[in-house]
Amino acid sequence: INQFKGSLYASKDGVIKSFDLLSGEKVVSVNDYVKKGDLLVKDIVTTDYNNEVYVGTFGSVYAYTWYYVTINEKISDYNNESVFANCLLAIKEEICKNFTDNEYIYEENVLKFNIDKNILNMKVHFTCVEDIAKE
Repeated sequence: INQFKGSLYASKDGVIKSFDLLSGEKVVSVNDYVKKGDLLVKDIVTTDYNNEVYVGTFGSVYAYTWYYVTINEKISDYNNESVFANCLLAIKEEICKNFTDNEYIYEENVLKFNIDKNILNMKVHFTCVEDIAKE
């Protein structure tokens, strides 16, 4: 159930991509870097007559966010291509498990992948687009 809320704060670090707001006053801009806890949208606006009016907030604030995932684990029987694909798919599913319909992985970069003595080593950097104002 969507409802009007108080001021919106960043739930994680990111760079603002866009706003989807019906109510509230932005206190940050597109391309601003914000940290977890920063005020994004305030629920009180000041009128032309210098009166403060509570309007609540309603909407989303989308930002680019980042994740580094490192895997070092022993594997038994393997084929490099299937291990790589299965591992990357499992990581993506884990990252996206709490995403809403408007959130997604924007970019992925495999920084390291090798198998040495049946030890899988993989490091991946993900840039995602997430609503950082959701609770």
